[in-house]
Amino acid sequence: MLIDPLTVVAQIINFLILVALLRRFLYAPITQVMKKRERLIAQQLKEAAHQQEVAQQEAERWRQMQQSLEHRQASFLTQAQAAAEEHRHQLLQQIRDEVDSTQAQWKEAVKHERQVFLGTLQKLAGQQLTTTVRYLLQDLANADLEQQIIEAFLTRLNHLPASEQAVLRVALSNVREQKLMISSTFPIPQESRNRILEVLLKQARGVDPSAYQFTTAPDLMCGIELKIPGYKLAWTVEQYLQQLEMKLNQVWDGMEKESVEQG
Repeated sequence: MLIDPLTVVAQIINFLILVALLRRFLYAPITQVMKKRERLIAQQLKEAAHQQEVAQQEAERWRQMQQSLEHRQASFLTQAQAAAEEHRHQLLQQIRDEVDSTQAQWKEAVKHERQVFLGTLQKLAGQQLTTTVRYLLQDLANADLEQQIIEAFLTRLNHLPASEQAVLRVALSNVREQKLMISSTFPIPQESRNRILEVLLKQARGVDPSAYQFTTAPDLMCGIELKIPGYKLAWTVEQYLQQLEMKLNQVWDGMEKESVEQG
């Protein structure tokens, strides 16, 4: 086979022309499109990275907001619990105060009722005791109760302890123009008055007998009472009734204490 040089050269020229044409009209546009596409992709990647960074910043902001919200929620919860606890303590204290107040009122009412009861009992007991003793003395000893009271008062006045005699003398020595009251539940006969004055004048001879004044005191519970400034001497049924009241108070207090312990 013979090779035509001219043909070969023509084909080479055609090939070069084809390559030049391809490079001019095909390869160059494709390359430009690829570079443009590459820049576009790079831009998109950059924007995606930026968006990712923004998203991370936003996520961090939301995380911080969530933590802040949780902290505030925990703080509110703690404050609410503290307020509830404080309110509970206030209610308990209020209930305790109301219970204490009710208990105090109840005790005061019981105390008042006890005083009324004991006062009534003392009055009734005094009246009954006076009546009983009067009848008893009249029936058994043929003696008058009032005379027995005078004798008991004189006995006490004659047998005062030394210390009390000193107090009586001092009180009598300080008397100036005051009246020295000798009160009794009943009128004292003149003979008995003279006996009483005789004993008193022995205690303080400088006192004018007219300074002593005998008087009847219905409120005085069955007895005689000598009252001068700074001194008082009495013999009355009330003293014994006061001892009875004290005993009853002790019994009452014991019952009240036992009731409180039993709830």
